[in-house]
Amino acid sequence: MLTAARIGNLLKGKLNLHKSSLRCLTTEAVPLTFPKPEESPVNCFNEWDPLEEVIVGRPDGAKYPKMRPEVKATLQPEWYEHMYEHENQPYPAETIEGAEKEVAHLVHILEQEGVKVRRGDLAVQWSEVEGYKTPDFTESGFTQACPRDSVIIFGNEIIESTMSWRSRYFESRPYKNLLIEYFKNGAKWTVAPKPTMSDRLYDENYPMENIELRKDLNRKGKFILTEAEPVFDAADIIRCGKDAFIQISHVTNWSGYEWLKRHLEPNFNLHWFITDDPYSWHSDGTFLPLKPGLVLKHGDKSTTVQPFFEKAGWKIISAPPPKWDPSSRFYKTGWLQINVNILMLDEKRAIVPAGSQELVKLLEENGIKSIPVVFDHAMELFGMFHCWTVDVRRRGKMQSYF
Repeated sequence: MLTAARIGNLLKGKLNLHKSSLRCLTTEAVPLTFPKPEESPVNCFNEWDPLEEVIVGRPDGAKYPKMRPEVKATLQPEWYEHMYEHENQPYPAETIEGAEKEVAHLVHILEQEGVKVRRGDLAVQWSEVEGYKTPDFTESGFTQACPRDSVIIFGNEIIESTMSWRSRYFESRPYKNLLIEYFKNGAKWTVAPKPTMSDRLYDENYPMENIELRKDLNRKGKFILTEAEPVFDAADIIRCGKDAFIQISHVTNWSGYEWLKRHLEPNFNLHWFITDDPYSWHSDGTFLPLKPGLVLKHGDKSTTVQPFFEKAGWKIISAPPPKWDPSSRFYKTGWLQINVNILMLDEKRAIVPAGSQELVKLLEENGIKSIPVVFDHAMELFGMFHCWTVDVRRRGKMQSYF
C-alpha cells in the first residue's frame, strides 16, 4: 500500500534524479563547435569576381510542368498547344540524354578552367513519381536542372528562395546535402518563408492572351501573382556588390521584394525594377552585369533599371539574337534570351552558347574572351548557363560600384 510517507520518498527520489539530470545538462554537456561565419565556404557579392566553386544542376527525371496559371503567364501563346499536349509527361529521352552529355561537357570545361564543381543529389525523379499533395494543391513536379532559381548567395549567406510555381515547391531539395555541408563549415543559411501557394496567390482574372493589356499591367507593376504572401525566384535578383536589383515579375511579387529588403538591408542596398516584357520572369534573361562598368541586355527589352546604370556611367551593350530555324524545336525556347544568360568565370572569361559568333565578337570588343559550349538539349529544360549554375564562391570582397 502506498502510504503518505512512501509517496513522499518516491517524489523525493524523482526530484533528486531530475536535479542530477539538470547538473549533467548544465555542467557536463559539451556543445559542438562550428566554424565562424567569417570562415564560410560560400562567398559571392556579384556576377563577375573569379569563380572558384559552383553548383551545376541535373537533367535527370525532368517532366513538363502542369499548365497552371503561374506557368501559362510566362509563356507566349504559341507555346500553349505544345505545353498542354505534354504537361505532366516526362521529357523525351533524346532531350534528357542529350542534356546529360552537354552538362557533362560543361562540367569538364569548368574544371579545366580551375572551378570546383559540385552536383546536387538525385533527390527526386519527377518522371517516375505521380507527384505530391499539400493542404492547398496537388502537383506533379518539374525538374532539378536550374539551381539558380532556388538558391542565391549574398556574401557568406545562403538564401533559399520561396519560388512561386507549385511544380517547383521542392526545387531546392536536390541541393540540401550541399547546403547542410556549407552550413556546417561556417555558412549562414536562411530559408525564406515557405508559401502555401493556395489559389489566393494567383490572379484568376489575369488576361493571358491580351498582350497590350498585359503590357499596361506591367507598367503598373501588376502580374499574375497577388500579394497574398511573399514569393520570389532567386534568378530575379542581380547582385552588384553593395547593391542588388530585384525584378518584379510573374514569379516575384512586391511582398517578396519587401521580405528581401527587410532581410538584407542595411548590409545591402536593394532596388526594384520592371521590364516591358509581358512574359517577364528571371532577370538573367533580360539584364546581366558582366563586370564593373559593363552590362549585357536583351536587345528587344527595356527595363526601368537601365537608366540607373547609365547614370552611373556603365556601358550597356545589346546581345544579338540567337540564330535558329523557326521550325526547330530549340526555337521554342526563344522566350529565354540565351545570349544574355551566360556565365562569367571572371571579368575576362565567359561561358557562351556555341555558334553565337556575333556575341563572341561583341564580348571580345569589350575585353571578354568567350568559351563556347553546346547546350541545345539542356536549354529545353528552361535554362542556359546562368540558370543551370549557382556560383557558391567567387574570390572577392564587398564593394560599392555606384
